Amino acid sequence: MFIVPDNTYKPKTKKEKDKLRARKSAEKTAKKEREKRNFNKISSIPSYTYEQRNENLKIADIVAPVVSATKIEYEGEMAERERLAQEEANRRKQCVAPAYNKGAYTYISSEEQAKWIGR
Repeated sequence: MFIVPDNTYKPKTKKEKDKLRARKSAEKTAKKEREKRNFNKISSIPSYTYEQRNENLKIADIVAPVVSATKIEYEGEMAERERLAQEEANRRKQCVAPAYNKGAYTYISSEEQAKWIGR
């Protein structure tokens, strides 16, 4: 293998020259085949056709499980604990502020943090 100053590849041996000739001829034939296939197509008009699906492929119909958003009703002590947990969750939702100017939102856990947030 040999590269000349103009950055083009010049093979030294006969074997390398034959390989290069074969590759170039293969590229030419491939280009001709592409041109034959594209000859009937008009490039300025977009094609909205899709290839036919292979009918031999069997794709199982997968149905995603439906997650119901039904609220669970608790009784007695569990109902009271759930109510307190929901109150705490709502309080924590309001304890969020930007950490600095144009910064990410951060959870503020104490009054001391609330004083210094954004400074």
